[in-house]
Amino acid sequence: MSTAAELAGLHLGMLDADGTEVTPMTADGARDRGARRFPAHLDTRPGDVDWWHGSERYSRDEPSFTFDRDRDLRDTWRRSAGTPEDHVVPCPGDTPAARRAELRRSALRREAAERERRFLVGEFRTLATEPPCTCPPGCEYAEPLGENPGNEDLGHAPGRPCRCDVS
Repeated sequence: MSTAAELAGLHLGMLDADGTEVTPMTADGARDRGARRFPAHLDTRPGDVDWWHGSERYSRDEPSFTFDRDRDLRDTWRRSAGTPEDHVVPCPGDTPAARRAELRRSALRREAAERERRFLVGEFRTLATEPPCTCPPGCEYAEPLGENPGNEDLGHAPGRPCRCDVS
């Protein structure tokens, strides 16, 4: 029938209840680890989003994409997020590990921005610029001069917390 329609300059199509043509699912959609397409009636989502929590979960590799076979659960997802037009199309950096890494980088950027904001408004002005000395009274030593002075040049004993040789 499709060939006859093509010869006549026509094409066959599926229409929804409103008369709008329903297009086929993309061939580029997510696939399982066996490179098989997911069934069209199942809604794919990233594997790290609400993945099943059975006892065998920890003995299995986390999938890049997954779906729900349970009709009630699928309907719950569709009520909250809507029915997807097509399966998820994988993009570079679209694995669960890559998304977790991006979440970590994003959190670090937010923390750095918050530290910078706090620094700029002066919250760190009251902090000591040097750590307080823990040496007991009488521990005066001359700072060694040289290119790379280290604690071993300061006359501190290794057995004491401050490494001071004064008792």
